[in-house]
Amino acid sequence: MDAKDKRILILLNEYGKPVSRQKLHRMIYELQKEKNVKFNFTFYGSPPFSVKLQNKLEKMVERGYIRVLYLVGPGFLRLYTDYYAITEKGKQIAAKKDIDKKDIKKIEEYVNEMRQSLAVSPTQEG
Repeated sequence: MDAKDKRILILLNEYGKPVSRQKLHRMIYELQKEKNVKFNFTFYGSPPFSVKLQNKLEKMVERGYIRVLYLVGPGFLRLYTDYYAITEKGKQIAAKKDIDKKDIKKIEEYVNEMRQSLAVSPTQEG
């Protein structure tokens, strides 16, 4: 388990509920670009997507740190949407918070900002 894995687990733990694959990629992109959190992924396109991040998420699922939930999507072309949720095993790792304290603080601030913006406009969650 490397520091990137731990940052992802801390983010999922702080967020506290399942998050779609697209939204998780966007969240990590924003943390990396706007908050300078040390993820070091290369993103492409809009919405942002990283192949290396996706591979890392799949490995974390295989190891039991996160799980994939398939929820009914918004339409026929997206019948099911992948959501990621942290497992108890992942929560134990996240609780240790043994990464750069500045990054932990940035992740916590980012999640709090998201919560505040969702409280104002709850229809943008996804």
